[in-house]
Amino acid sequence: MRIILFLYALELGLQPFGHLVMNQTNAEREDIIAVPSLYVAMDAGVLLFDVGYITGGIVTQFWKLDEGVFFTPDQAEYHIDIGVKWRGVSVGFRHYCIHPIVPFIGGKALRVIWEDSYEQIYLRIAGENTILGRRK
Repeated sequence: MRIILFLYALELGLQPFGHLVMNQTNAEREDIIAVPSLYVAMDAGVLLFDVGYITGGIVTQFWKLDEGVFFTPDQAEYHIDIGVKWRGVSVGFRHYCIHPIVPFIGGKALRVIWEDSYEQIYLRIAGENTILGRRK
């Protein structure tokens, strides 16, 4: 039995169907992005005694517009996941949130464009089967 196992992941990807509506300063709702985007996701966590786990991560998207490729800190999505697993069955709690970085310019905070959070309580059943080749 392992006492502590460090878990980590780096994911690079493409969101081929993206759509974002933002509340622009001094404007009505405006559709600013309806194009594919790239994203980077980083996760880290620990597995304790091969049963309990706690992980967390962040996803940041990179948008391609006419002006170039950019990202914005208030597009970062965070998550934390805690639970137990045994023989392919996991029971856990997951929290997702978006906490924008609000800059101060001229002594005034800019309006937060979007902020969100939600939780999930889940039962996950996972497995694997070898179709071709040898099972390790």
